[in-house]
Amino acid sequence: MSKFSLEDESLLKQVFPPNLDFNITSVGHKGFNVTQFSALYPHDLNIFIPYDYVTNKISNAIPAEFESFFKSLDDYLGYVSRLVEVKNVSNLYSRGAEYAVGQITHLTYRAERSATFTLRPHGSIGGSLSLLCRMKVVNGDDTSILTNMLSGIAAEFKPDYIDTAANPKSPNSPYIYWGIRPSQVFSNPELIFAALMASTPEAN
Repeated sequence: MSKFSLEDESLLKQVFPPNLDFNITSVGHKGFNVTQFSALYPHDLNIFIPYDYVTNKISNAIPAEFESFFKSLDDYLGYVSRLVEVKNVSNLYSRGAEYAVGQITHLTYRAERSATFTLRPHGSIGGSLSLLCRMKVVNGDDTSILTNMLSGIAAEFKPDYIDTAANPKSPNSPYIYWGIRPSQVFSNPELIFAALMASTPEAN
């Protein structure tokens, strides 16, 4: 599979929104790392983008948008609810959360701990899957509201990663990002199996 040139800014801006500033920290044969976002994604979150996830099936030269990997959690939970005929399958339902499937790893370098999110939308060969969730905070420009939401999510999910990001389209509604295991989404452990079946892609 061909790789697009990171020197070609027009292509790179198709992966991430063009109104954001960010840094490419490293490039390897499998993908590249992006961090220090000016908005929309947490400034200190490192995002690893595999080359095979940013090229589509029509043309290897056209990268996919990173935003396209975020899905509505309400839509997914609504589908699972209909599948298992259980009304409330998760306490995350109706909260407007979105999620992207991948892996979150933590590295410590020179006494600084950083989190890296790697896209794994089709599963993972090694390691456990994580969901990078995000939710808009209405009136989040009020520090007390944002702080309460952060502490509430931290207490409810005990995530190993949580941070905030500015929302360019709505400055008064910043995002909270946090990482959880897929099993934490469901209120009943028996629903995890049904959810797995619902999310398993059909064989080609």
